[in-house]
Amino acid sequence: MSEYTHTINGKSVTSPTTLDVQNPATQKKVAEVPVATKEQLDEAVAAARAALPAWSAKSEDERAQVLEAIAGVIEKNIGEYKQILTSEQGKTLTNAEWELGGAVLWLRETAKLRLPEKVIIDNEQTRITERRVPIGVAPPGVLNAISGDDGLGPWITTHPGIDKVSFTGSSETGKKVMASASTGLKRLTLELGGNDPAIILPDVDVAKAVPDLFWAALVNNGQTCAAAKRLYVHEKIYDQFREELVKFAKSVKTGDGTDPESQLGPVQNILQYKKVLTFFDDVKSNGYKFITGGDVDPNPTGGLFIPASFVDNPPEDSKIVREEPFGPIVPLLKWSDEADVIKRANNTNLGLSASVWGKDLGAVERIARQIQAGTVCMNELNPATPFSAFGGHKESGVGVENGLNGLLAYSNIQSFTLKKQAAFA
Repeated sequence: MSEYTHTINGKSVTSPTTLDVQNPATQKKVAEVPVATKEQLDEAVAAARAALPAWSAKSEDERAQVLEAIAGVIEKNIGEYKQILTSEQGKTLTNAEWELGGAVLWLRETAKLRLPEKVIIDNEQTRITERRVPIGVAPPGVLNAISGDDGLGPWITTHPGIDKVSFTGSSETGKKVMASASTGLKRLTLELGGNDPAIILPDVDVAKAVPDLFWAALVNNGQTCAAAKRLYVHEKIYDQFREELVKFAKSVKTGDGTDPESQLGPVQNILQYKKVLTFFDDVKSNGYKFITGGDVDPNPTGGLFIPASFVDNPPEDSKIVREEPFGPIVPLLKWSDEADVIKRANNTNLGLSASVWGKDLGAVERIARQIQAGTVCMNELNPATPFSAFGGHKESGVGVENGLNGLLAYSNIQSFTLKKQAAFA
């Protein structure tokens, strides 16, 4: 069994208590992680603040070299790291390797970014310049890593030594983070939940589109903030699409992520498993029909496995359409009128991402421009890249990550004014 430590001021640090880490494919303990005390958080914050002056004095090129070095370490050790990631999260080894490769890409592309300095006015009398300065203890910077229980989050959001908080999670928890951080007016980036619509036009090649849309919905077994969580299929192709979807879903194996034949892993933890089960219970109690899947063990003794499950055209006000399950259950919905499907797609308090699929690119873009979401993809679902901003509209978040705009979120804007012809000069 593996034991892990905090990293505080460059040293490995243990805590009096630990939390067990279970492999969701077996529900067996695979590791222990320390539960940080409030004093250890104070130590981590103090270490970061003490390191900030020297770190921020380094040039952007010097800091970029550190990111490049970290990318190299991850790349060199992907074989080891993917085993750890799969044992803790459950995803397949292929998916774990893809995620770690993404971390390498993100680090290297971020290393290429530079904070801009912009001249606003420059004439004989005045020069005004805007530049960006780091907010404080936030990446890129000296790294401290600590783990904890439910008490750690509130300590972080109210800590007077922390100037910036970035949180990824549910919208409900994000609201609590925002309220707590407001006591110190901390800068925030919140990447929250999504209930992303995918609108499929009648001219798609159904046989070719189904595999792409299956994985758009169920990558990481549906445990992804940005995924196709409502599939709106035009009535002209609905039956054919449903048949192809059933065929493809039956070809996908759900199992232990270490099994080379597995394509989907388990739900990550028992609490989330129980939450996903409420969606299955609601579908069954209301008499809706499963196209595929639907059989779930309410009291699993082994792995937390749920088969890929699709629901046949449930009502628009049903739980599976209105709420985000964050698991492998997805509604297949029929549409006929363009204005109506756009209205239905936007009829949510969430707006993280969305997608539109079709051969007529003019129609695809026309619809995409009317969708209320932070990222709208056309003929793909790949909303997060290291090159462009990623963030939610509505209750799906505040601020953005990635790209130059994501980097700017970790800085404050500062204006310099110079009066060139001062009387005393």
